Amino acid sequence: MAVFQQGSREKSPGFAVLGPVATLLAAKARHPAWWFCHAYRIGWYTSMAMGLSLGYLAACTRHGLFDNWALAAFGIVSLGAAVKIGLNDGVRPGTDQGG
Repeated sequence: MAVFQQGSREKSPGFAVLGPVATLLAAKARHPAWWFCHAYRIGWYTSMAMGLSLGYLAACTRHGLFDNWALAAFGIVSLGAAVKIGLNDGVRPGTDQGG
């Protein structure tokens, strides 16, 4: 198990995981009217892409193969989850404030 120390050359995957969330929250703060109009549509298309990708991953698991398309499907599911987290936090106002 690798221990991450300050100054080590290994990088954590935090930006890849939380980057889309931060991007969506910044877009909400900068363009709230556009965000209000299009957040539902973005969420719907994200859900469809994730559903198709999960179906492909289930088929790959069933047939016992893992190819480049399965890797792409896994990436789409991961990115879609981060986008859905950002959308969920961005659509409900006032939830990002403590207390």
